[in-house]
Amino acid sequence: MASRDADAQAILRLEEALNLAGSMLCAVSYGVAFTLYCICARSLRRRHRKSGQGKGAVIALVYTTFAMACATVFLGLTHYFIQMSYVFHRNDFADGPLIYEAYKLGSQPPYVTSLVFWAMLDWLTLGIQIWRLGVLWRNSRYFPYVMVPPTGLLIACVGVHLATAVDQTHTLDLVNLNYSYFLGVAFFAIPPVTTILVTALMTLRLSLIRRRHILIMGETDVSKQYTGVISMLIESYALDATWSTATLLTYAFPQSLVSNIFLQSSVNVKIIALFLLVYRVAKGRAWEAHTEGQLTNSHTFRTTTELHSAASWPA
Repeated sequence: MASRDADAQAILRLEEALNLAGSMLCAVSYGVAFTLYCICARSLRRRHRKSGQGKGAVIALVYTTFAMACATVFLGLTHYFIQMSYVFHRNDFADGPLIYEAYKLGSQPPYVTSLVFWAMLDWLTLGIQIWRLGVLWRNSRYFPYVMVPPTGLLIACVGVHLATAVDQTHTLDLVNLNYSYFLGVAFFAIPPVTTILVTALMTLRLSLIRRRHILIMGETDVSKQYTGVISMLIESYALDATWSTATLLTYAFPQSLVSNIFLQSSVNVKIIALFLLVYRVAKGRAWEAHTEGQLTNSHTFRTTTELHSAASWPA
């Protein structure tokens, strides 16, 4: 019996150590996100100075600033939970600060507020992903059908997040434990599923455009540029999708000891992916509605110039 209690205490101490490690990783990832925000703000300021691009740059700057503000509030609340659990109420429960956080802090307004800011960041990141998907498919006759599934998932995400926030206001009890658990699984599952779906649909669209270009003009430098855009797209969303999936898996298995490492830093990873996308849009490297025409016209112009040069070259 004593040996079993000692093992349980050792596991609790390990969970506490990993929880603090997760808090440290949250702070480090916030620093990376803040650096990217400063780079995005500078790029958007330069874009604002260009004629005809000021309005979009302002909207993007407000969008990213609000996301950074949400992440800042979440970071402050995370450190508040650590202070309350490990400093001021460490000895309130015999099993340690993690039990205090689960049974006391979990239903208090600051904790619910942190969930609301987490939810808003999910909405922001999914919103910009769906917007970029719309830009890619806008000129296709399949546009309405393509937009329905991710938009439906976004609406479901909003509903599940609000339900989770309401459920969190109730004191933890065994009767509602299963309901809260499955609600939490949906909370963490919908965003990565949406991200993976959006990435797949974007990649499909670019692949179809590339295939059509090859059929008409053959293998050219432009077709390679489409491949580069696909790679850039996957790079932008891979980090968010991978980290969110890891967060879901560690939450879905209650015995996992590393869940707090992924949970606390997940918010910052989301906005890092968001800022990477905004930066590429600000630098003109993202796909726009007129990109396909520009690439085709550029290739046609180069080909025509080469033909004229060859014709005028003396035999």
